[in-house]
This record gives sequence, structure tokens and C-alpha cells, in this order.
Amino acid sequence: MELWVIDLTKDFSNFINCGHDPRVVEGGDYRKACSALPLWDMYSEALLSRFYEPVRAGDLSGSTSSGKQGNPTCGDVVEIAIRMNDGIIQQARFRTLGCAIAIAASDLICEMAEGQTATGAHVIDAAKISEALGGIIEERWQCIAAPLAALQDALST
Repeated sequence: MELWVIDLTKDFSNFINCGHDPRVVEGGDYRKACSALPLWDMYSEALLSRFYEPVRAGDLSGSTSSGKQGNPTCGDVVEIAIRMNDGIIQQARFRTLGCAIAIAASDLICEMAEGQTATGAHVIDAAKISEALGGIIEERWQCIAAPLAALQDALST
């Protein structure tokens, strides 16, 4: 198994969209197994901004609770840690292994949760996340599910 470390400050959209050149042998010739499609053609500027430069990514020292969830369909894994004080979420941070939508949604969910009570954070839903990220087709809302479930887990512990 190969492990790739990717610097999110670099534009690696070509890597994600087959720029790593997976090839298929066909009649002795090589051809690309899939075509490159730049991320900016698929996702909104709001989503890409959070994907490339997530503000709330990382560990949260002194967290009061955390939740971890995964999406068995695509393999996304999300952990969200929160720090509560006097019933208010003071800080939220995430660690996500997943697609652009899962990472962007994790960052946005943490932002939306900060300053909320647990009850207020429970009303964050996929429709609000999709709208704030510039619109995500409903077939991809599953990518928002793991970050939302991780937040709910953190709120329930």
C-alpha cells in the first residue's frame, strides 16, 4: 500500500482527477483510464476555498468531547472534537480523510457549530451545508453525512 502526503496549499487537482496517470493497456498502447477534469469545473469557489485552505483542520487540545464517523460507501472517515464552556461550543476542529466535499463540509460544520449550544448545533443539516458550499447535488450529500454524524457523536458524549 502506498501512502501519499499531499500539501493542501498546492493545486493538486490534476492528481485527484487522474493526473497520477492510471493507465490501461489496450493493443500494446497506453491510454489514460479516465480523463482529467479540473476541480473548479466540478465544485463551487466556496467549496474549493474550504477544501484547499481549511481553517479548522487539526487536533484540539483540551477538547471536552469528540466524535468519529465513517462513510462505508466511499471510505470517508471524520473526527470532530469540540470544546464546550458554559454550554456553548467554544471551539471545534476536525480531522478528515475523504473527498473534497467531506473536507469542506467538515470545516464548515465546525465553523457553524462554534458559538452554538448543543441544541443549536443539532439543527445543522445537509441542506444548510450544501447551500453554504455553493450547492452540492443530492447524490453527493452522502459526503456530508459523516461530518454531520461526527458532530452529533461529539455532542452526545
